[in-house]
Amino acid sequence: MEEYTVALTPQAEQQLRAIVHHIAHELLEPETADALLTALEQAMASLSLLPQRAPLVEEEPWHSQNIRKLLCRNFLIYFWPDPDSHRVQVLAVIYGRRDQLNQLRNLKMKP
Repeated sequence: MEEYTVALTPQAEQQLRAIVHHIAHELLEPETADALLTALEQAMASLSLLPQRAPLVEEEPWHSQNIRKLLCRNFLIYFWPDPDSHRVQVLAVIYGRRDQLNQLRNLKMKP
């Protein structure tokens, strides 16, 4: 079993920073923000082994592009595994109660 390299797009990095900032500074829960960041980082790191275990996004065009999603707490991590280069590209981290289709439509999802 080959290990994949996991990398975040600038968009995903920005989303992650915004999530942590919102929880730490607007909700005034810095410990919760730290714990969530750790959980999200661990979930993304876990994609280095068997990233295909996560389900494909059901809707088109993301399904045909092999975009997958992984649930971590109340957030969905969208990513694209490339079996040829053994690389996982994390495309987005989105709060689960948001309208996922609308969020996906507004993302730069070029794997």
